[in-house]
Amino acid sequence: MDAHGNPVRMLITKGTTADCTQAGKLIEGIDADNLIADKGYDTDEVVDLAQDAGMQAVIPPKKKIGKNNGNMTNISIPCDTWLKMPFYT
Repeated sequence: MDAHGNPVRMLITKGTTADCTQAGKLIEGIDADNLIADKGYDTDEVVDLAQDAGMQAVIPPKKKIGKNNGNMTNISIPCDTWLKMPFYT
C-alpha cells in the first residue's frame, strides 16, 4: 500500500491458490524497506524474497517453524515505507 492506503499491486487468483505462491509477483520491482504481510505469507521462501529485495519481513507466524520461528519483529514503520500484502480469509 502507498502512503494513502491504496494498493500498489493486486493479483486475482483462484480461491484455492495459496497466498505465499504469489509473493514474488507482488514484491517484484517494489522499492520498500519493509514487507508487512499476514500469516499466509509466513514461509522461508517469502522471507528470502523480501531479504533479497532489501526488505525486512514483518509477518506474524502461522507455526513456530522456519526462519520466522514464531517471532514477529516489533518495529515502528513510517507509512511511506510500507509494502503491505493483501490478505483475505
